Order: sequence, then C-alpha cells, then structure tokens
Amino acid sequence: MPQPTPEFLAQLANAQDAYREAESRWMPEPGDYDVLLEDIHTGTYQSKKTGEQVSYLKPIWKILNGSQSDKSFQGSFRNTEFSSFLKEFLASLSLPDPEGTSLADSFMYVYNLVGKARCTLRITESESKDGRIFKNDKVVALVEVYT
Repeated sequence: MPQPTPEFLAQLANAQDAYREAESRWMPEPGDYDVLLEDIHTGTYQSKKTGEQVSYLKPIWKILNGSQSDKSFQGSFRNTEFSSFLKEFLASLSLPDPEGTSLADSFMYVYNLVGKARCTLRITESESKDGRIFKNDKVVALVEVYT
C-alpha cells in the first residue's frame, strides 16, 4: 500500500488547530444569545414525500458576547415544504408586510440583512419520537440593524 506523501502530512499538521476547534453541527446550549445574522446558506433538494423541488435556507449566526463570543453556528433548517417555519423566520426579522409580500421578495429583504441584523436568538431542545435530541433556534427580537 502506498504511503502518504510528506507534503500531505505537512498539510494535515498545518490544519491541526482548525481540526481541534471543529465541531460537527455545533449549536450552543439552550438559552438566549445576542447574535449577528452572519450568512444565509441556500439550496434545493427533491422532496421524498412529494417528489417536488424544495427550496431551503439555513441561517448562520455569530455569537456577539459572552464566553462563546465570535463563535459561529448553523441555525435551524427552514424550507418551502414546511412553510410555517420559513414564514416565522422571515417575519421575525421585521419584514414590513409578510402577508402582502411575495416569498422571493421576503427572502431578499432578509438576505439583505446579512451582516447587519443583530438579534436575540433563543436556542431550545426537543426530543424526537426515537429519542434523539434536537436543538432549534428562534429569533426572539430584532435588536438592531447596522447600516
């Protein structure tokens, strides 16, 4: 069997600090956090239930203070298959008229808040039927929009 090259091993050594800090799907413990909407990841997938294409978004939050200051994490998955969670997220960021605005326009309004929206975010835990513990996030308040 061929051995790894010295260059490969050197690259692994250089990545050691990032590897040590990496946490899979890390989300802080339940509680309220002062956060910044740092990014929004988007994509599509095919629904197993309907076979239709589903759009989704995942907010990326950055904790602004406390012992975990500057740590970022991926928020809860929101999609068009379960639109109530998506609508709640969009409305929580003070969308002026969620009922009278198209979904695309609502998304763009919130997307333009990336890097500007400081929020109070509540992390909660829930248990699935099979006993797995899930953490969820919910915007409690839009505190400030930086210009």
